Amino acid sequence: METWFTPQTLQDIESSQILGVGKVLGGLYILDHQSFNQNVLASFTSSSDLIVTFPDHCDLVNNVFSWHHHLGHPSSVVTKLLPLLLPVTTLHSPDVPCDVCHFSKQCKLHFHLSTIKSTSSFQLIHMDLWGPYK
Repeated sequence: METWFTPQTLQDIESSQILGVGKVLGGLYILDHQSFNQNVLASFTSSSDLIVTFPDHCDLVNNVFSWHHHLGHPSSVVTKLLPLLLPVTTLHSPDVPCDVCHFSKQCKLHFHLSTIKSTSSFQLIHMDLWGPYK
């Protein structure tokens, strides 16, 4: 089933039947679960692996790490702008670095200390297997 979102409705493209009514808030479609026709909703969910849930309430997570993760690890400059861009009252962000961001900025992982000792010349040869550095 293909659907079409307008600013107020969720509509089936083939039959032009309105599946639900809602509103757009900050680029997110918030649909009213009471507006859904239960027969249409049942056929919509049974024809696919889609799971539809209607929570009684929605809690905004004021955790900067959750937002940082879900938004694709933006920089700290962008993260500090989140209270202005999202309907979040406050974001408390301790200056703790994100492991994913830290490792993604490294060109290569560090080498582990080796305990191998050679006893004669050319017994151990170091070769650059990764190619030239930058």
